[in-house]
Amino acid sequence: MDKERVLKFSLNHLWILVIFLFLVFIYECPIRYFLKIPCPGCGITRAHLAALRLDFKKALGYHPLFFAVAPTVIYAVWCTNLKKRLSEKTEKIIFTLLLILFVLVYVYRLLSGDLTALTIK
Repeated sequence: MDKERVLKFSLNHLWILVIFLFLVFIYECPIRYFLKIPCPGCGITRAHLAALRLDFKKALGYHPLFFAVAPTVIYAVWCTNLKKRLSEKTEKIIFTLLLILFVLVYVYRLLSGDLTALTIK
């Protein structure tokens, strides 16, 4: 591995660690923490924690798209190291669809009044 690749690899993992530590110690959505409004991803951390306790019903209640986050983040971080990866067009389509799904879930929650997962208990 050359120095540039090692540096890029280290920075990618450092960002993941920083985000993880931020969420663990503050345990609140960063957007909600700083802007005082919920975001389309609110509930993701609690959904993953519920899934780790094998409480999938509660996890889906916190955020129905929680299951898509880990594979997406792992792929995004490791895709440059993969020998065989998705085409750029396919990646853009998948990430765009995920973004649209997150926004749709958010809008549905706001319009339906289902803000239980968006509030910190």
